[in-house]
Amino acid sequence: MPTALLPLSERGILRAQELFALDIFRSVNAVYSSPYQRAFSTAEKLCVCFSTDYRLRERELGNPQTLDADFWEQQYENHDYKNSDGESLNDTRKRMTLAVGEILSAMRDGEIVFLPDNTNSSLICIKV
Repeated sequence: MPTALLPLSERGILRAQELFALDIFRSVNAVYSSPYQRAFSTAEKLCVCFSTDYRLRERELGNPQTLDADFWEQQYENHDYKNSDGESLNDTRKRMTLAVGEILSAMRDGEIVFLPDNTNSSLICIKV
């Protein structure tokens, strides 16, 4: 099953419900999700009306046939390293930074939650 279609686990559902029951999430004005099903499902637990931004997606690694030990080693030694049909760590960082910056610049005030879909940053909450 493609990563984008993986559902939120039962444990993930429970964790989202517990987390979003906290007072800090009562005044959220906007929620932005990656286009992945599990991020989408998490967003639904916080807010019925949320936005999906394709730029919050996981890093495009490229051809899975080339994802060998050498690839993984090189990409962490050189953050500009990438497959010809993929993104580098720096490419991904720039894409997500631009997306978050554009969304924040459109906000006047309030609290906003970003739900990108990757293992390093599953939830970002910002007060504007």
